[in-house]
Amino acid sequence: MAFPLYGAPIGDYNAIPTQQLYEPYGVDETSAFAWQTEPLDGQVVTTPGHNLQPSTLSTWEFSPAHSSAVLAGTSLPAFASPPPAGPAPPKAGQSRKRKAVTLRPDDWEPYKKRILDLHIEQNKPLPEVRQVMEKEYGFKAELRQYRSRVSQWGKDKNVKKQEMQAIVRKRQKRKLVEIDKGQLAFEVRGTEVDLHKIERWMKRHDVVDSALYAPSPAAPTPSDVGCYTISERSSPAMTTVSMYSPVASGSSPESVYSMAQRSQMSSPALSISSIVRSQTSAFAGQSPALTPRSLPNVQLSFVYSLGGSGSAIVRGAQTRYREDEEERLRDDLFIAEFSFLSDPLETLDMLYDLGWVLIEQGRYKAAENAIRRLVESHRSRLSDGDGDGEILRAWTLLGQALILQGLYVKAEKLFRRVLQGKDMLAHDRSVISVGNLGWALRMQGKYDEAEAMYRQSLEAAVKLLGPKNPHTIVCATKFGTILKIQGRYRDAEAVLSTTLELWEEVCGPENPYTLVTMHNLAGVLKGQGRHKEAEEMYKETIALQIKVLGPEHPDTLTSINNMAGLLHRQGRYKEAEEMYKETIALQIKVLGPEHSSTLGSMNNLGLVRESQGRYEEAEEMHRQTLALRIKVLGPEHPYTLISMENLGVVLYDQGRHQEAEEIYQETLALQIKVLGPEHPYTLISMGTLGGVLYSQGRYKEAEEMCKEMLALRIKVLGPDHPDTLKSMENLALVLHCRGMYEEAEALRREVAARKGAQA
Repeated sequence: MAFPLYGAPIGDYNAIPTQQLYEPYGVDETSAFAWQTEPLDGQVVTTPGHNLQPSTLSTWEFSPAHSSAVLAGTSLPAFASPPPAGPAPPKAGQSRKRKAVTLRPDDWEPYKKRILDLHIEQNKPLPEVRQVMEKEYGFKAELRQYRSRVSQWGKDKNVKKQEMQAIVRKRQKRKLVEIDKGQLAFEVRGTEVDLHKIERWMKRHDVVDSALYAPSPAAPTPSDVGCYTISERSSPAMTTVSMYSPVASGSSPESVYSMAQRSQMSSPALSISSIVRSQTSAFAGQSPALTPRSLPNVQLSFVYSLGGSGSAIVRGAQTRYREDEEERLRDDLFIAEFSFLSDPLETLDMLYDLGWVLIEQGRYKAAENAIRRLVESHRSRLSDGDGDGEILRAWTLLGQALILQGLYVKAEKLFRRVLQGKDMLAHDRSVISVGNLGWALRMQGKYDEAEAMYRQSLEAAVKLLGPKNPHTIVCATKFGTILKIQGRYRDAEAVLSTTLELWEEVCGPENPYTLVTMHNLAGVLKGQGRHKEAEEMYKETIALQIKVLGPEHPDTLTSINNMAGLLHRQGRYKEAEEMYKETIALQIKVLGPEHSSTLGSMNNLGLVRESQGRYEEAEEMHRQTLALRIKVLGPEHPYTLISMENLGVVLYDQGRHQEAEEIYQETLALQIKVLGPEHPYTLISMGTLGGVLYSQGRYKEAEEMCKEMLALRIKVLGPDHPDTLKSMENLALVLHCRGMYEEAEALRREVAARKGAQA
């Protein structure tokens, strides 16, 4: 007999300066005998007795001016980091490196044509050019001499600050004002400027992709900068689809399925000013009958096997997500760190970008190491240690990497330290930092404190940036998300409906941020049981993402995964399974088999197979997911513990009760250790263990567990939260089984009264 589990919310996969707005994810669970809970944090599915997880998406976390009451008394832990790479000074007793031979312009002239051909036409990095010239011609020069000479020839590939400002100004004007004209490509000194380099520069300098750019002081376009409309040349060089500069791909949504008409939202739209005021809590919803619809299969052109009983993922040689960008950054860093002509700040910017790319690849520990190196490099160049704006930006990125590793308390301390920095009084950075602190608090289950931070962030953004600034709209979106997590679905729907209207007005209906908000709003509809409306919105979102971002973009895959979760919740298991399999195959191709998003989808596939009674296949998938999570995230990461608990469930379903209970006890102990006794994940595990005791007829032990969990839920979530009400119902069930009929009936009446007050 299946017993009830409580779904664990899966949180923000965050990051970087222009983080996306995807809401956190989670689950709700139902069981055969009404031991239930509604989603704590949810973007996923209802499955009997499990923790369902979606693909992970980055979350755009912004926030406002700091509060002395909130930030007082915090300190930053000491971090041991490797020193920045580069040539070390010679030790005592060692001979100094010989000074390079002086080369006059005439010495270079015979080799100029060949050097430029290798470097400019063949796009070889200067270290490789140097090796070729020495091998072919016996011409010897130091790397710094090459860089100096190429610059003197006017062929320097590095784009100067004034040049990039002019490029971004022209790019944004063409994109947002001259919309009837084609996309621009840019050249500096005859070399085309890569789109990724422009986007990285915009992210580093907090230039919003959806607004015009007016650098101060204004300056004319440098003479070395040229531009042309892509359609004017036969070989368009910049057509890369990016979250920050969306370009329509060749795929149209109609080729996958017809776009559904967006449903009308039932809650009236709010103004930004009304959003920041307190809202009354409300939970209401219904589950209308659905007409079964599904996405057709995506045609896969690579080898994978998820069928049959083996459930094995077969993979060969693959490229890593954003591997080209990672290699470019590492090559640029290699050149910059061993060249005396490089701007140190430009080198540190490259290291920052590398940390961001590693985060996007799901390589969180590698990202942490790179960012710690960045922090130490900044500290070594500063007299006051950590008061500079650039090091504060590096601390912020480090905090994000810590959260993604489940190190929530460390991240909170770090974000509080960032808010104490003197440079954080600048408006946009303070808004971002308070939001990040809210994120760290939310991941610890401190929802009231997190809501206060998000509200503070939104209020500051409205005051400092204006109600229609993209950063302000992001703050409103995150505020709506925390309302949803607390079960205040009506309020969340009203806030997210308003932000959706604002995104459409400010950025257009196909802007990636608009699509993210549509995705989040679909989750709110799902949380209210309005499955038909949620399905229509998911379908519309996916169709637009395929058009704007492409069918293999991580955000598109996340939405498809969560669409599968909705089908799973409705009992449409076969459709959900096929969609999960397609998602996993594409995630393996794009992100790799060990990326956290891929593992989340594997977890979900195991759950849907168990829902179909295919326990051996489900067990194998959960064991595989657990092993990979231990390898990638570590044995105590919150998501690893989710996999442990799900494995326990499938063991229990096979009648292996003793094995299952041992896993539950171990999971609960680790969650108390890692997350604390009041964290929502911990409370979910307590509910799971209570369900085991109940189903074994151990009613006295189950009563004690249920009473402890209910008390903690009232403290953490409040007495009217859907999960708290489910805990009351569960306790009533146990009391009834113990013959305590009056107490059980009193609890049921209290639940009915509280639900009635919310209707």
